[in-house]
Amino acid sequence: MKYFLYIFTYLLLGASCSSPSRPIDYGTELTATDSICLSIDEHTHYESKSIFQFEENGHEYLSFLNEKASYKVHIYDLDTKQVIKTLIPQHFSLTIFISS
Repeated sequence: MKYFLYIFTYLLLGASCSSPSRPIDYGTELTATDSICLSIDEHTHYESKSIFQFEENGHEYLSFLNEKASYKVHIYDLDTKQVIKTLIPQHFSLTIFISS
């Protein structure tokens, strides 16, 4: 029985890996329609995997995690295109609560 299970698993994995993969078509395309320019200082790294846009009280903001500079979080006002707040974590984990 043990050998049957090994053979079955081997055949199952072999069959699933041998089939050619097809690209997935989601039918969606993103197109840039506008751009913004934000000024950053020399210590801020522009590449980030964590960029978020949010709105509070009818005002739009953009926040991103600066992974190269001690994981600081910069929050920009999208109207003025200026940094309004920089959050510096005290520990390795970072939880942000924004309230008015």
